[in-house]
Amino acid sequence: MLDYIHEHFNQPFSLTGLANHTLLSRESCCRIFKQMTGMTISQYMTEYRVMRSLPYLADGKYSIAEVSALCGFSSQSRFAAAFRSKMGCNPNQYLHSNFDIIRNS
Repeated sequence: MLDYIHEHFNQPFSLTGLANHTLLSRESCCRIFKQMTGMTISQYMTEYRVMRSLPYLADGKYSIAEVSALCGFSSQSRFAAAFRSKMGCNPNQYLHSNFDIIRNS
């Protein structure tokens, strides 16, 4: 399941696609995933996408909207909310703090 999620994180997520890939029912996928990770599939996917966004933001070549799309978020506002929840700041603040660290090095 994790391999499938990691390979498809930047695409719209389909629980049916995951279930078909693993040859399990949708309900079994959800139950087993929660037992294995302590998170729902949705929680894991959101956290994984946020973590995958960090190198793009640190690179400085992409706008926040581009990073959002590259990491599979359906909108920039969903990305910002998920990022803020996980990282404690919004993507723009992270972007600027990262530039400050590089500039001061």
